[in-house]
Amino acid sequence: MAVKKSVRITDDAIKALRPFSGNSSDEMNWSGAINSMAEHVSFWLDEMTPELTEGQWNALYCCYNGYIPHPDIQEEAKMLAWHIDQGYQFDAQVTEFLGDKESAHAFVDKIKSMSISERLMIIVKAKQFWLSGPISES
Repeated sequence: MAVKKSVRITDDAIKALRPFSGNSSDEMNWSGAINSMAEHVSFWLDEMTPELTEGQWNALYCCYNGYIPHPDIQEEAKMLAWHIDQGYQFDAQVTEFLGDKESAHAFVDKIKSMSISERLMIIVKAKQFWLSGPISES
C-alpha cells in the first residue's frame, strides 16, 4: 500500500536523506529517499539486533508497553538496562520472564555491555511489537 502524505522535513533529516535519494543532482527524490532509508533501516534492524531469548524479548516488550521514550535517543539507549532492572523489581511479568535474580542481573549486565546501536535496535524492536497494527491514512 502506498500512501501520499505531506510532511515537513527538518534540515537534519534532509542531510540524512540525501544519500538515499538516488539522485546525483541537487534535486531530491523525497519519496524515493524516504523509502530507501526505510529499507536500509529494516535491513539494519535485522542485522544489528542482538540475539535474545524469548523470555528476554517478552520482558522487554513488557518494559515498553505504553512507555513514552526519552526524547534523546542516546539517553534512551543508555537507560535500557535501568528499565529492565526496574521492570524486574516492580513488574511481576518481567520478573516471570527473566526468572531468578541471577538471570535478571546477567541480562542487565549483558545490556550494559552492548553498544548504543545494539540497544537502539532492541528498543525499536520492542516498540514495533506494540505498533504492529494498520497505519491510519488520515
